[in-house]
This record gives sequence, structure tokens and C-alpha cells, in this order.
Amino acid sequence: MIQIDGPHRKVYIKFVNNDKMIATLQRTKGLMEYNHENGELSHVKLEVAGLGIKRERIANLPPEYPDV
Repeated sequence: MIQIDGPHRKVYIKFVNNDKMIATLQRTKGLMEYNHENGELSHVKLEVAGLGIKRERIANLPPEYPDV
């Protein structure tokens, strides 16, 4: 799952488990590049947000729910 925090210029990527997150950080060495549609290139720093893993059960949510 991806959550975009536009005003703070941050993107949160929520992993299924810690192992996948650690593997991604190790593989990328905490740095990636993002190519904008206009051709601009941004250097992106990857780091653990420190929020931990938490599961939430949501009842009565329809199968398709629009992003808001």
C-alpha cells in the first residue's frame, strides 16, 4: 500500500512484513531515483518511518472503495 503526504513531500510504502522492507532497503542502499513526467530526475532517500507494523480489521467495507 502506498500513502502520499503531499504537503510534507513524503510517500509511505507499507510492506506486508518486515523482511520485505529490510530486503528493499538493503537492495537499494536507501537511495533511488524518480523520473518525473517532464524528464526531471529526483534523488529519493528511503528510510524506516518507525511506525511499526499494525493490523487493523475494518468491518463492512465494500469490496471496491475509492481513494479519497
